[in-house]
Amino acid sequence: MQRRRAVHAAGLGALGALVLAGCASQPPAAGEAWEQARAQIDGAESVRMSFVSTDGSQTPRVITWDLAGPLEGTDGTTEASMLVGDDSWMTVDTRTVDGRSYARITTQGQDVPAQVAAQYNTDGWRETAPPSQGSPIGGTLESIALPAADALAGADVQPEEVEWSGGTAHRYQVPSQAAEAARQEGDAFTVRAFTVDEDGSLVGLRVEDGTQIQELTLTDWNQIDPAEVPEEVEQ
Repeated sequence: MQRRRAVHAAGLGALGALVLAGCASQPPAAGEAWEQARAQIDGAESVRMSFVSTDGSQTPRVITWDLAGPLEGTDGTTEASMLVGDDSWMTVDTRTVDGRSYARITTQGQDVPAQVAAQYNTDGWRETAPPSQGSPIGGTLESIALPAADALAGADVQPEEVEWSGGTAHRYQVPSQAAEAARQEGDAFTVRAFTVDEDGSLVGLRVEDGTQIQELTLTDWNQIDPAEVPEEVEQ
């Protein structure tokens, strides 16, 4: 009898562990998830930000951006790539170090237009005018109307499981009232949703400027190496 009770107790213990494990795997409530995400933003020193935009020309071209660096100052790296043929790309790399900027333009592919190839026929780095404003990453984040840390407390928002960088993440919609309440004069973007990975780290922001929705991908929090001056700079 005692042995059966022991086995039964062990079974209940295992079942309890499974239940607890299942509970632990549940995504946090929206309020808790956003509070952690906001703290991550407020405490960040550097980050990598990726997004896609259009250049606003008569025939808009899609530009893929990758920015990395500190949130303060002008130092950092920028990579902007755009399609210039059916399967060809032009990429503009920029490094800013100690207030001095360097740029390099490269093309890849078999059908780069002759005009583009003639205009950008060098793969070397050249010194360019330094940025007139501060960090492009910090500036972008400052232009977003970020809700207060407790703005989503008690919000009835169910997270959506999404595929993210080979794993899974959870996306939370930001209630319109909380999003609009965060807006101040000068804010260009409103947060419509945010995404956190399995560890609760903020990996994405969905923002809107009134005309279009933009997806910002955020990675490498506080792990960005300082930008370096290119080894060779053309005069």
